[in-house]
Amino acid sequence: MISNSDQAAQRRKTVLIMGCGRLGALIATSLVEQGCKVHILDRASETFGRLPEIMVQEGSIEPVIGDGTHQADLRKASIRDADVFIAVSGRDTQNALAAQMALHVFEIPNVICRMNDLTRKEMYDGLGITAVSGIRLVADMMISAARR
Repeated sequence: MISNSDQAAQRRKTVLIMGCGRLGALIATSLVEQGCKVHILDRASETFGRLPEIMVQEGSIEPVIGDGTHQADLRKASIRDADVFIAVSGRDTQNALAAQMALHVFEIPNVICRMNDLTRKEMYDGLGITAVSGIRLVADMMISAARR
């Protein structure tokens, strides 16, 4: 007999990504390769051309046209099924708003937000949202390389 915790562990993790730019498409592809089911939300349908066609056709990645700052569009993108929400649009304010909605309105347990403004990043880190700054990561790598 399989316990409920074993069934949950065997269930395929579902991730909702807001933003299908180069970063969002790369994250979606990598997560599918690791066994996740991905829904990806973007306002511009042409951005979905960045996704591997085979992953879209087989249903591993489900593109959804919409705005991640609107509750109706988040529902359309199956946010209620998500185990993880990742906001990686090109705008900090949109990412922050969508991340807060995912955490507080939809109660997604793992919320990750791209945040280039380092001051805002620190603030959101303290609010239960994992804020990631590409600027900080690149700066740290460059400083490390310069010290060699």
